[in-house]
Amino acid sequence: MKADIIDSLLDRVAENLGVKKAPEKKEEKLPIYVHNGSKDSDMRISPAVLRTQADIAMRQKEDTLSRYLRVAAEIAAVGEDVMKRASAVIAGGTTSEKRELAEELESKYNAVLLAGIILDS
Repeated sequence: MKADIIDSLLDRVAENLGVKKAPEKKEEKLPIYVHNGSKDSDMRISPAVLRTQADIAMRQKEDTLSRYLRVAAEIAAVGEDVMKRASAVIAGGTTSEKRELAEELESKYNAVLLAGIILDS
């Protein structure tokens, strides 16, 4: 579910930035094995790692990729419950609900880019 929310938000970011999505390739989904040997379909990455990757992308003049990674870092930092609320607000929230959530994202989580996406939706 979290992956669907992230995909939806990244699609909106791409749309807002005017980036065209590459055609999807039909790929076989392979199971993910985490380091402890258990099978898990929910892969996790820390916001710090995503911010580091964004910095690397920026140094390579990959501004769009850098922005996507920074948004992903904010998504990872706010957590699943907030992202579920964000998805609901984007799908059918009022302007005041969007503004309220955006203010919370900025003040509580310092998620400025994500707040902008919510306000633009």
